[in-house]
Amino acid sequence: TLLRTGDADPERRRDAWEQLARRYRAPIRAYFASRLGAGEADDHAQEFLLRSVRDDWWQRADPGRGRFRGFLRVLLDRYVMNARRGARVAVDGEDELAEQPSRDAGPELAYDRAFAATLAERALARIAAEYARRGQAAQFALLQPFMVEAASGELRATAGATGATPNALAASLLRLRRAHAQAMRDELASLLDDPAELDAEWSELAAALSASSSVPNG
Repeated sequence: TLLRTGDADPERRRDAWEQLARRYRAPIRAYFASRLGAGEADDHAQEFLLRSVRDDWWQRADPGRGRFRGFLRVLLDRYVMNARRGARVAVDGEDELAEQPSRDAGPELAYDRAFAATLAERALARIAAEYARRGQAAQFALLQPFMVEAASGELRATAGATGATPNALAASLLRLRRAHAQAMRDELASLLDDPAELDAEWSELAAALSASSSVPNG
C-alpha cells in the first residue's frame, strides 16, 4: 500500500495515492457533506482529489503511523479548516498531520460509515468475482439479497423455488456472509502499515455502524 512504500518511486506513490483516494471518494464526500454542506460536497471532493494529487499530499503519509483511514481524515480536516477560512488549501507541517480525531463526532461518524460501506462494496465485488470464477454466479445472485437480513419464511420460499432445502440454503448463506466479512478484513488490512492494528481498526468501524447492519459479523 501507499503507507508501506516509503522508498518507492515517487510516480508510483502518486499513482497509489490517486487510486486510493478515488477508490474511497464516498467517505471523502460524506465528510464534506457533513461539514461543508451537501450542496457543495461533490465540488469539494473533486477539488480535494485534484489538489491532493497535484500537490503531493501523499508524501505526508508516515509508515510509522500507517492507517490510511486516519491519515485521509486528517487531510480532510485540514482542507475544511482552510476552506472555511477562505484560504488556499495547503497541507504543511508534520505536527498538523498527527492522526487526531475530529472534534465534531457527526462528520467523523458519517465518514466512518461511508468508509465501512466502501469496504463492504469492494469486498462484495471480490466475492462476486470469486463465485463467478467458480461457476457459481447464479448462486451468488440468489443469496446476495439475504446477506444483510433474511427472514426464515423468505429463505424457505426461495429454497422451495430452487429445489434446495432450507438448511442447505441457510448454510450457503452463512458461508457467503463469512467470506464477505473476511474479504472486508483483507481489504482493511491492505490499508494498514501494521497488521496488529487490524482488530482495533475493524472494531472502530463496526462501532460506527452499530446502528446499521452494513458490516457483517466475522
